[in-house]
Amino acid sequence: MSPRNFYFNIRCLYLSTNLYLQNVPIFNKMNVGEKMEVFRKVPIFRDLKDDELYQILSLAEKKTYKPEEKIFSEGDKGDGFYIILKGEVRISMILEGIGEELLMLLRENDYFGEMSLIDDQPRSANAISDKDTTCMFIEKKKFTDFIHSDIYIENKIINAFLKELSHRMRNTDKKMKNILLLMKSF
Repeated sequence: MSPRNFYFNIRCLYLSTNLYLQNVPIFNKMNVGEKMEVFRKVPIFRDLKDDELYQILSLAEKKTYKPEEKIFSEGDKGDGFYIILKGEVRISMILEGIGEELLMLLRENDYFGEMSLIDDQPRSANAISDKDTTCMFIEKKKFTDFIHSDIYIENKIINAFLKELSHRMRNTDKKMKNILLLMKSF
């Protein structure tokens, strides 16, 4: 293939990808660079190449929530995960005799609901918007079909998930230690 044909093919691929993304309704007010930056900040997508990230973008659906609106409840079927574009989401549980117990407060570029991608168990906590919040939702089946289509992408995303889950477990361990120390003082 001549350099001219190669350049033409690359340019056509770029333009068709760009045109496709321009017509994805959730992203029609952002240029491709802005779209890439949003998803690049999400820890599980940080190591993906641009073309891999383009494919992830096409799976996402925009969802908006008002303050105090439930995104999902403990016990709901896990059908996908969310990436926060704007706003805050609190992850909490209702404890009998106590009320709502905050587990985590998430902000822009954080994600939640990822446990539904790993197992088929119901949601383990509530997700509630704290203020006007915009999220990108990626459905479990679409996401798993996509990552299973390429072992290289699958490995990168699974490794990123494992790192994030490890980080969250360490934070949980610290909280448990503090709770036990507090209980011991009584």
